[in-house]
Amino acid sequence: MLDLPARNKLIEENLGYVRALALQLQREIRMPQELDELIAHGSRGLVEAAERWDPAGGASFSTFAYYRIRGAILDGLRKAGWRPRGEARFAAAANELLENLGEREQPPRAGATFEEQLADLGRALDGITTVFLTSLSADQRDRTSDGAPSASDQLEAHETIAEVHAAVARLPEQERALVQAYYFEDLTLEEAG
Repeated sequence: MLDLPARNKLIEENLGYVRALALQLQREIRMPQELDELIAHGSRGLVEAAERWDPAGGASFSTFAYYRIRGAILDGLRKAGWRPRGEARFAAAANELLENLGEREQPPRAGATFEEQLADLGRALDGITTVFLTSLSADQRDRTSDGAPSASDQLEAHETIAEVHAAVARLPEQERALVQAYYFEDLTLEEAG
């Protein structure tokens, strides 16, 4: 651990790094967000990193601090109510799916075996998994060209998209039409319904 003057010097020397990461995140989240607010959140992460960094650990300070700064900015945004588009889309779609299942399904059958109850739960989880994978597919389309993914990320995304399309194809006709309209045609749930 560093003594207080060395820690303060380290913090002072890396304020520009916090600003650079805040600017990068501001571009990534693509929403009007005060840069000063992002820098303030990141500075908290920088101070935490400076308090915990041990030079004998082998990692450079910037490598050690990167995840703490970025995490502090994202945590600050989440506390202020911001959620990534894909996360918000997934939450809304999962809630909608569960509401539909609740309206469509009968209450637990009297005398239903444990295996039957487990099968019902499994079907609900399959639907939520499909919604989650579909939201990943939509997030991949939302990426900008300046944040272009690597070749391995692109390959993984294509494999995930293929899995999503296969999962959507296995849905009942009405659910498949709803998922396709909402996620692939960018209609609202109301329009898709």
